[in-house]
Amino acid sequence: HDHRELDLIDAIASKSVVLYPGVDLARLDEGGSGADRPASEAQPAPVLLWNSRWEYDKGPETFFGALRELEARGVDFRLIVAGEAIDPQAPAFAAARAEFAPRTVHWGYVPDLESYRRLLHQADIVVSAAIQEFFGIAVIEAMYCGCVPLLPRRLSYPELLPADYHPVCLYETDADLADRLADLIANLGQIRPRLAVRDVAAQYDWARMAARYDAAFERVAAGEVPDDMVQ
Repeated sequence: HDHRELDLIDAIASKSVVLYPGVDLARLDEGGSGADRPASEAQPAPVLLWNSRWEYDKGPETFFGALRELEARGVDFRLIVAGEAIDPQAPAFAAARAEFAPRTVHWGYVPDLESYRRLLHQADIVVSAAIQEFFGIAVIEAMYCGCVPLLPRRLSYPELLPADYHPVCLYETDADLADRLADLIANLGQIRPRLAVRDVAAQYDWARMAARYDAAFERVAAGEVPDDMVQ
């Protein structure tokens, strides 16, 4: 069934456009913006953030494997593990919780917005190892709060970042993750000021995206699907 009428693909693509979803980012400003982030001298070890769902397709084994490699190399870091816990007792997470307890700032799903907002502002690097991702709302939220992203060069991630961010913020294979994390941690003080991660994320805020959707619907209603509607 998946391979029927393949000749229609080009015809459909020629009159189709993609609009990224809007994200309610302004809510993450409540109570202050970057003021929650501790001063660097009070936070010697960068805080790594996992804020994806607790499921296999988000690559927890890859993520925790990279953290184990960092520990073996003597790389210092702290850890926030948030995200929706589909299975709180999932083996990858249960083992890692005990293993990384001395480094953990927070572990577990965050049910209220204010606590989640504070954690995002406290983190330094948001990491994804996903093998399935439609967009990346959790990553965009973290970037808006100042986190430098380290993401696989696959799925939607390359589209979310400017091309000149790719060498720093994208890694090629899962085997590269530990090396790239170690480099980013070691050079975070030099890298972070060069990246306007909040501004990159802010382009997906509903305050900006709503106008794009309105314009798209108006043009479709008028029978127009111009190339400049692709966002």
